[in-house]
Amino acid sequence: MFERFLWYDLLFIKSSGEANQKVRMALSEASDRYHSLNVSLSTYEADLG
Repeated sequence: MFERFLWYDLLFIKSSGEANQKVRMALSEASDRYHSLNVSLSTYEADLG
């Protein structure tokens, strides 16, 4: 019984870890896109002068 409980806990922890990794990757991608857009806007504003 206790072993089964531990097994399900380990599966939950593993799935949570995978979800956290996906969230970190999505946030990193969003941050990269924001930075790229910010640089593009700064360049555009400089061109407008």
